[in-house]
Amino acid sequence: MNDAGVYLVTMFVNGVITPVILDDWFPTVYGKAAFCSSNNGEIWPMLFEKAWAKLYGSYGRTVGGLCCHAAEHMTGLPTKSFEHKEVKDKDAFFKKMLRFDKDHLTILAGSTDGDDSKFVDGIAQGHAYAVLSFHEIQAHGRQHQLVKMRNPWGHGGEWTGEWSDKDEASWTPAIKKELG
Repeated sequence: MNDAGVYLVTMFVNGVITPVILDDWFPTVYGKAAFCSSNNGEIWPMLFEKAWAKLYGSYGRTVGGLCCHAAEHMTGLPTKSFEHKEVKDKDAFFKKMLRFDKDHLTILAGSTDGDDSKFVDGIAQGHAYAVLSFHEIQAHGRQHQLVKMRNPWGHGGEWTGEWSDKDEASWTPAIKKELG
């Protein structure tokens, strides 16, 4: 924490280094952070979100959009976005993602537009997810393509389909160990 309560967050707008000066006042609801927070008390996620909101005029104007835009603002690096519904060859696309993962590129995913209090198979609509890894495995007599993603809320909104945490039929002890 900063004794003066003043922070400088460096962002990139259209590739240009853009300093954003912030105070440490954050919106709360019933004593808890109204938006972004950290389970271990780190302040940088709230500062980044506040800087993003300041760049765009308010927290309300930061709702929606593509997660690649946030990545560009954070890193200053170019990004590429793929619309899943426009991918013609799903297997070739997955192989590309496996290669990106192997090359240690940052990969983000977003669910379809919608209200993030609505869930489809446990996935919040209109929400961003960090992709942790891609895996192609042979199990139960067939090939499976798996994507390991981080639930940004840390609770609720868990994937409920095949290969979910609660799917005991798919996960063998050996597969759990192999994929971590």
